[in-house]
Amino acid sequence: MSSTTRMKGRSRRFWCICLGLILALNTLLISPSTTSAAVTPLPGPNNPLLYDDFNGGGLYKQNWMNWFNQAGGTGTYSKTTVDSRQVGLFTQTPTSSSSWAKFQPMNETVDLTGYRYLNVTMKNPGYANSLIRVVVGDGTTNYNLTNGWVAIPTTWTTSQFDLNALTPALNKKTARFEIWLRQSGGTYGETLIDDIFASTDNSGTAPTLTGSMTANSASGYNQNTSFTFKATYTDVDNEKPFAMQLVVDDSLYDMREEDNGDTTYSNGKNYYYITKLPVGSHTYYFRTTDLTSNQVSTAVQNQPVVTNTAQVIDVTVSQAGYNAGAFKNAKVTAQLALTDTSYVVKNGATVVATGNMTYDGFFWNKHVYSIDFSSITASGTNYTVVSNSISSFPFAIQPNIWTNYKDEMTAFYRILRASVATSDAYPAGYSSVAPSANIYHAAGHLDDAQSADGLTHYDLTGSWYDAGDYGKYGGNQWVGSEIALAYIRHADAASSKFDNDSNGIPDLVDEAVFGSEYLVKFANQLGGEMYDLKNNASFVHPSKTTDNINGTADDRKLSGLGVGGSAKAAGTLAATARAIRTAIAKGDIAPAKVTALTTFANNCEAAAVTFYNYVVANPNGPVGSYSTRGGIPNSKLLADVQLYLLTNNTAYKDAATANINTLVFADLASTNYWVEADVFGGVLSSR
Repeated sequence: MSSTTRMKGRSRRFWCICLGLILALNTLLISPSTTSAAVTPLPGPNNPLLYDDFNGGGLYKQNWMNWFNQAGGTGTYSKTTVDSRQVGLFTQTPTSSSSWAKFQPMNETVDLTGYRYLNVTMKNPGYANSLIRVVVGDGTTNYNLTNGWVAIPTTWTTSQFDLNALTPALNKKTARFEIWLRQSGGTYGETLIDDIFASTDNSGTAPTLTGSMTANSASGYNQNTSFTFKATYTDVDNEKPFAMQLVVDDSLYDMREEDNGDTTYSNGKNYYYITKLPVGSHTYYFRTTDLTSNQVSTAVQNQPVVTNTAQVIDVTVSQAGYNAGAFKNAKVTAQLALTDTSYVVKNGATVVATGNMTYDGFFWNKHVYSIDFSSITASGTNYTVVSNSISSFPFAIQPNIWTNYKDEMTAFYRILRASVATSDAYPAGYSSVAPSANIYHAAGHLDDAQSADGLTHYDLTGSWYDAGDYGKYGGNQWVGSEIALAYIRHADAASSKFDNDSNGIPDLVDEAVFGSEYLVKFANQLGGEMYDLKNNASFVHPSKTTDNINGTADDRKLSGLGVGGSAKAAGTLAATARAIRTAIAKGDIAPAKVTALTTFANNCEAAAVTFYNYVVANPNGPVGSYSTRGGIPNSKLLADVQLYLLTNNTAYKDAATANINTLVFADLASTNYWVEADVFGGVLSSR
């Protein structure tokens, strides 16, 4: 602990579904994702984070609590005025010299991201044998910042603690503070605490920042205009930016790196953000910090002005890009029917294809047109599709575009994990592009779930939340099978073996295991029945709507029995067991994990059989949520095939074959049939 002087400061029906996805994605892409409604200063020497000044300032404005007393005694907290300042008065009345008093600011967490030091200003007003211990935790690990009990100074002193020196690294997003007092002489004592604040380093040279705005419209701006904001960050100390942000109308947007591989900041690194803007007058500027100097901002620009047009046109493409040899399609949507249906495809400024669009129809109050540009196979990173002078966002064509996205695919499911703190499931550096800190949620619904009548509690924690809410639905339990099959089908490829959390298990297998743990619980407790656990609150993080305590009013109840869900669960469990056994056989599992995963694979097989037998016994039961064409037989086909491939039991193969032989052309609309019929060399082959 070091002491310094006191511091202070503050994809017709099928198309409809696809169109919905495209429009939803396009909305996300053209509507910036706000980091913060208010432009608060970035961390820096002049912008410390004031947690509590005990005078109504800072993030925490409530009273601290005497949370616990070790070996007897009591503690109190109040505010008082001492030395012309309002401070926190913490007292301890011990029963012995072994008594400790623990104080906490309720059970609140604070995000210290960007800050290096925690500072606590304290004073002993004259009591003998007064000791203090300052603790910070993140929900997983507690760190004794004072390295034990230390004497409290008798003059106002700010003690500074280096959070970056903690091992393992502190998750600064979920920091919690504790103050422990100990009157080692066994007599009453008082401790005064003033500011508690976080601060940064103050060294090096501030970065420089330049920026500009361009648009895909040469004459006037309207809702169709795509604006490209670019900024260049230069730091002579070669320190990376903590944040590179565009501020439009006092809302923050995190900019993207032009080159993720560029780690040299001393000669300038480029960032960009592309968006559309609503009608009105706008302002913008850029800002950044390196955390060792103060925030740097460009001058505010009083532009652009966006005017209204009745004809709103969007050209939507895959923002991930396209594989060179794959089908490539763009969609154009327009409020009014287009008289000009021509289009061009450009690679940079060079036109590489022209043609006329195909009219798909009128969906959701928009005219929809298709552009097939599959003939373009040359690699490039700056392709655009243009129609009616409206350009798509730039996109890439590469031999295998998905190589750069495999980590984000598993990352998506990690963020949807239920009953865990997702920041723990998503270690720093897990994906090439980190998600916003606001997307993480704390552990929630640890009290799932009650029976429909509320008389029985089952342990049904885990699984993934639905993509649109915090429910968990039986009809979605096919997802784990696709994750497992992604590994199985490519188990010989190095690209399927990535282990970004370094736990000795390929991440695809890891995620299939996580989803299957939930299904094993269902099989063991409910004998093959599968239910929904619907969202019972608004669209806020689950920890804000559940107390995580069994038997209370907010416990979610089972509803929506679905035999289709049971069949999907059987398929997922069998696929997961296959993935585990394949990974072990390939040597992709760390030796220390083999025994436990072998046992779990056996448990998955047993649970898959439990679900399957339930489906066979209840062929006319309710399909359940997220029903598909073909109903229960559709879902059961997934289980038939996966159990046959897992066990080599021909009864499953015979059941699948009988089902496949009944299929007609219309069944092509059902994904399960595409995949499973191919296994037996059927007439449908699209795997």
